[in-house]
Amino acid sequence: MNNSKIFSKNFILACLGCFLLFVNFYMLLASMPLAIQQNMAGNPKEMSLVVSVYILGIVLLRPFSGVISDRIGANRIALITQFVFVVCTLLYLGISGILPLLIIRLIHGVFHSLSTTAHAAMAIHMVPNEKKGEGIGYYGLAMSLSMVLGPALGLYILQTFSFEFLIWVATFFSVLSWICTLLIKKPAELQLLSRSQPKPSFKLSNLIEMKAVPVCISVLVFSFSYSSLISFMAVYTASLGIGQAAMYFFISFAISILVSRPAIGKLLDSRGPSFLMFPSLLLFAVGLIILGMSTSVMGILISGLILGLAYGAIFPCFQTITIRLSPPQNAGSATATFFLFYDGGFGLGAFALAFIASIVGYAKMYMLVSVLIIFSLLLYYFLFHRKQSLTAVTDVSGFKD
Repeated sequence: MNNSKIFSKNFILACLGCFLLFVNFYMLLASMPLAIQQNMAGNPKEMSLVVSVYILGIVLLRPFSGVISDRIGANRIALITQFVFVVCTLLYLGISGILPLLIIRLIHGVFHSLSTTAHAAMAIHMVPNEKKGEGIGYYGLAMSLSMVLGPALGLYILQTFSFEFLIWVATFFSVLSWICTLLIKKPAELQLLSRSQPKPSFKLSNLIEMKAVPVCISVLVFSFSYSSLISFMAVYTASLGIGQAAMYFFISFAISILVSRPAIGKLLDSRGPSFLMFPSLLLFAVGLIILGMSTSVMGILISGLILGLAYGAIFPCFQTITIRLSPPQNAGSATATFFLFYDGGFGLGAFALAFIASIVGYAKMYMLVSVLIIFSLLLYYFLFHRKQSLTAVTDVSGFKD
């Protein structure tokens, strides 16, 4: 696109739709384990399954979601799947058993996969190439802002009202997200581009952006570790006798992202991802250590601020690398590749870390997870940064690390 403006009407609607969609996601993801424990006398295995099976649904379809989005059109897929997303949220009403809950979570995850891939690809198409890092940063900020409202609101409603009321509120947010997507108009030049480009087929090179796989291995290890925050924060703070601290953690986490994200987007475009990635991953490891050592609300808040600052740089860096390694017409496939590894790591982490926590406790689990972050940093260095440095040339992504 010739227009270098980021904040068009369509992009603002896309960011708002993203925010509302992920409010639904984080409300349910953060509160569901506690709801299982309180309402169904769930054990740690069942609490981890209710998170993992949702991610399983995402991962099952994620490799195909990019090609589906590129073939049919990101706008159309986003609109259809977000409507089904509303229906899936309503299906939680009246559930009293673990098995039917897991079945609905699996179906919900499948449509989450299609919806988020198409929605992100649609938004990325709206951003000028020279400002991809900044645009992705702002779109990611909308997702991050949902962490302010989603987990805190979900836990508050669950503890103050009921699980049923939580579902109605989550449905409300998903309806608003669908309306925002409905109002987005596909630019005329993008319609011409989509008609002129051949439709991608369901072959491996279109399902997975192979150039991004090495860096996405680091993404997988990082998201494995990150899952410990979303999945177990409420249970961890409850075990410390300061259950309300979980809400404060998510608020401080997201505020830290909000304050730092505009500067991070500009630095990402001007200095490259490695300038931010190395200190941010180290900072994330430090935040996890502080979290594991915390026994008070203040300690939890401090860890939230540190972790939010680091995550606010790590997520857009990883996503921007993946997107820039793909041609513009394959934005859906590149987005799907990123989220395939990200969601896969998240799901594995939610499942495996529940068992680790049941053996060593949540505090020591967070200490162990900090070591995995250092491992993610090493993978990033050897699988991406070192290769970029050795070639000492600008590749097709425009990186100059």
